Amino acid sequence: MAYETSPEIDFSSVGLVTDMPANAVPTGGWSNCLDVRCRNGSVQGVNAFEDDIVLHGSHYTLGIDTTAHINLYGGCSDTSNTTQEDCEASGTCSDSSLGTQALCIAPNANIVAGNFTVGSSYTIVTVGTTDFTAIGAVDNNVGTEFISTGVGSGTGTADEVHIWTPTNTWTVGAEPTLTAAKEAVVNAQSDIDDAIVVAQDNFDDKSVESVDEGTILVTLSSAVTTAVSAAAVGFCSLSQYGSSSACTGADPAGTWTAYTTYAAYLSAKNAVDNFTGTKKYCVGGVGSTEAICEITPEYCSIDPETNNTSALCTDESVGGEWLGGGTWTNTVDYQALIDARDAARYGACSDDSLTTLGTCVSPATWTYGLHSSVQTALTAYDTQKAVYDTKITEQTALKVILDDAKDAVVDVLLTDTQTAAQTSYDVAKAAYDTAWFASTSTAGADTTILNGKAVAVTQFTPAGASHLVIAYIVERADTYCSVVLYDTGDEKYHDLTNQAPDMKFTYNDKYPPQIFVFNEILVVNPANDAPPQFTEASVAAGSMVKLPNWLDDSDGSPIISRVVRPFNNRLVAMNILEEHLSGATDDVKLPIDLIWSSHVSTLASIDSVEWLASITN
Repeated sequence: MAYETSPEIDFSSVGLVTDMPANAVPTGGWSNCLDVRCRNGSVQGVNAFEDDIVLHGSHYTLGIDTTAHINLYGGCSDTSNTTQEDCEASGTCSDSSLGTQALCIAPNANIVAGNFTVGSSYTIVTVGTTDFTAIGAVDNNVGTEFISTGVGSGTGTADEVHIWTPTNTWTVGAEPTLTAAKEAVVNAQSDIDDAIVVAQDNFDDKSVESVDEGTILVTLSSAVTTAVSAAAVGFCSLSQYGSSSACTGADPAGTWTAYTTYAAYLSAKNAVDNFTGTKKYCVGGVGSTEAICEITPEYCSIDPETNNTSALCTDESVGGEWLGGGTWTNTVDYQALIDARDAARYGACSDDSLTTLGTCVSPATWTYGLHSSVQTALTAYDTQKAVYDTKITEQTALKVILDDAKDAVVDVLLTDTQTAAQTSYDVAKAAYDTAWFASTSTAGADTTILNGKAVAVTQFTPAGASHLVIAYIVERADTYCSVVLYDTGDEKYHDLTNQAPDMKFTYNDKYPPQIFVFNEILVVNPANDAPPQFTEASVAAGSMVKLPNWLDDSDGSPIISRVVRPFNNRLVAMNILEEHLSGATDDVKLPIDLIWSSHVSTLASIDSVEWLASITN
């Protein structure tokens, strides 16, 4: 089976930040240990100088006391029960003959009316001819729960429901609340995204419609211009003459009748469009809007139910207005401008009662409007203009909806649900974080790691797994170092540090520690004041132990090696020191150049490894 090199990891996503740009080399460079080994899992190892990578805001699975655990995950009032199912398994049933939770919560199904027990709880299954309201139900609907006040009668059936009262109490922790709240935030954000897609599609569709209708409008506008230029300016009573001068200069002279000029029509139309006075008022009733003016039946503006006549409403003691009952009509000034515009377009009779050319007879006279071809072109244009204006209005409204949806993404406030979900998430997250650091037995453990610095990092994919594990050495705030794993599979941190006196170690900037994976074993070399250590990727606290059969110095203390490296199927140690327990200040170099392991042939194990040394003068 082929294995590939581990993917690049974004350290900031797992609680680490770097102060260098991506792929950049910090001042002074990385230390010269880049180890890659691909055997039943891929490995990459990197040592970093102390300021290259900084640990921040991360959480670790250690030192959490009972109270903190309950706050975080939930817990039982009887601490011997670690799951909600076990916690609530003991208790009492409303039917004392049913001694277990399983028997209690299983309904006694399809009991026929006539066999109900007074005081017991039921859920209606079938109604039949039974009147369940006569025996305590609020209605006769399937699914209604009720406490029976009688044995019942008829053909209806119901399930008897028992109530289980747990002896212990389960407290829901912050993590489930956090998860639910986070899902609500994600769902609300999804609703926002969906709203934007729909709003954008609707706006785009309407924009296309507006453009299409606008194209037609432009064509009809050109048709009006063409009609105006081609239309006759008037006509002669002597049809053989086509101009005013020819008509009136004939013998006998004819009568010339001019059509309204297009410029005169536009002037009259603009007077209507630009009118700023009062355009409408209520005739025969009272109301400042069309809806109020024309409402039927009429009503009083003050306490309409009591003052239900005009006399009562307008009485001095009431002082109300009797509204409605009118007709919403153009004002005289506005109507005059409309009449002038229509006359300029269609023509008009000097007798207002005569509205057509055929009925406008002497002594009344008819004043001609625009030429019929211009009127036809204008009618087509006006009809299309109304369609176009409607599309533009709809497009504008859809643009507002689209903008609101986009603003909602920025403000994360599309719905009240989103805001409530975010608030719930923030509260749950705060409780979650508090629980992590609520330890009493190892009060400083998390804090010292939290405020520390990652000084060596490696990453690997466990054999047979698809998730990445990141392992690093942290120089803690209390000067000691911790070995920490971050598992991207369960998204949790695990402290593997062995706190035994001869295994604890501190960080030396001159001799940085190493961490790498060898033969599926995580190896850590403190390089300063503790021997090389390993773990079989266990997440248990303290699982780091000394390499098997590691050599001791002349005082019986484990030898310290500044550098440990994998080489083929062996481990090689270099730059050897002695006297680990007597302090680093009096350590001396042993007359040993190298220590190397025996050939490792058993996969995922180094239990049988032996060590050889090369000694010089």
